[in-house]
Amino acid sequence: MTAQSDYSELMAIGFAGQVDPASNPQVKTMRNAEAVESMEFGIAVAYQDRTADGTLADLLTATSDIVPGILLHSYAYDSTELDTVGVIAGSTLNVLRSGRVLVIAEEAVDVGDPLFVRAVAVGAELQGALRMSADSTDCIDMTGRGQWDSVAGAGELAWLRVDFLNPVT
Repeated sequence: MTAQSDYSELMAIGFAGQVDPASNPQVKTMRNAEAVESMEFGIAVAYQDRTADGTLADLLTATSDIVPGILLHSYAYDSTELDTVGVIAGSTLNVLRSGRVLVIAEEAVDVGDPLFVRAVAVGAELQGALRMSADSTDCIDMTGRGQWDSVAGAGELAWLRVDFLNPVT
């Protein structure tokens, strides 16, 4: 066995769903209302039913879904509320309504690029994934709700600034 001889002097940028506390984050408490599906940190979620109290969240399934925000990471979860994917069905969610969050970019992004959210996922695509362009008819245009705040390649972490509180103009 050989010893490790290479050490990076750079720290990892962070992790998906990490909020920037200096961005004055506005967070809504919701619950994963999926029957069995878990939700990954750092994805966009959908309202399940806005006619009730608006606290039930589902994975996105259609471009007509309404997005309340981005699922935030938290160290407050009990191990029984998590699995290898993320937050299990029935568990509490912290959803970022306004602020800055670290997320995985589905495609390469640059500072100032607009936000599109994947609603319809096929194959290896992820429901709620975040990107900078529309993918056919599978994405929700969120150009009035979010903007990329850093540069990243496809599958890499990037800062995203969002505001789901104000109406799109």
